[in-house]
Amino acid sequence: MPPREQRVATPRVAGAPAPTSESTPFPYTTPLPPLRATPLDGHYVKLDPTPGTPVPCRRCPDYLPSGGTWTLWFDRGIYRIVYRETGWRSVGSFTVQGDQLTLFNDPVCHLEVGRYTWRLEHEQLILRVIDDPCAIRLRAENLTRQAWQHTGP
Repeated sequence: MPPREQRVATPRVAGAPAPTSESTPFPYTTPLPPLRATPLDGHYVKLDPTPGTPVPCRRCPDYLPSGGTWTLWFDRGIYRIVYRETGWRSVGSFTVQGDQLTLFNDPVCHLEVGRYTWRLEHEQLILRVIDDPCAIRLRAENLTRQAWQHTGP
């Protein structure tokens, strides 16, 4: 896919369709970061071993850790996360400075900023939360519960 020259940001409105692989974040409180490659860019997957069959749920909290396949993409300042079993998804902005990862502009918690440390070890992304109040701290629990397998650019 050729690099995007410009971002078109659209706000998430209640009842609007969930973000897609082409969605871009909306700058709720923070400007969008520049389209610049980062050392974190890539595609990551985890298989949450929690037993049970997930079902679509209109009142379940966002980022609720649940069994099944989760996919996370980092691409030049945009992150996307998808829970394959229910189709739940979100999109936001990120920046990397050294081993620090900052997440923001997520429609699930548009006023919240998440801060993490990160490292790649044996093709696995390991995230550790510094502070992330998003979705009653469920984003942090979900992202740090287990390592994410790097599956490609």
